[in-house]
Amino acid sequence: MISIGDLVECEEMKRAWLAAPSAHWLGIVFKMKTQSLDGIGKEKMYKVHFPNRQQYWILSENLNKVA
Repeated sequence: MISIGDLVECEEMKRAWLAAPSAHWLGIVFKMKTQSLDGIGKEKMYKVHFPNRQQYWILSENLNKVA
């Protein structure tokens, strides 16, 4: 389970990094929210900050917690 303050990796960012080595795929979780993207089911989203000062809301299914 991912919680605030955890170090996570994003597979989508990792794929982008293979194309552009300046991208970062490890980040720290700062916020969490539950949102309905399709109007039916609710999805957990996490606000992740990356070392290059980028921050994104990412679905929980696209994140892996780094132990």
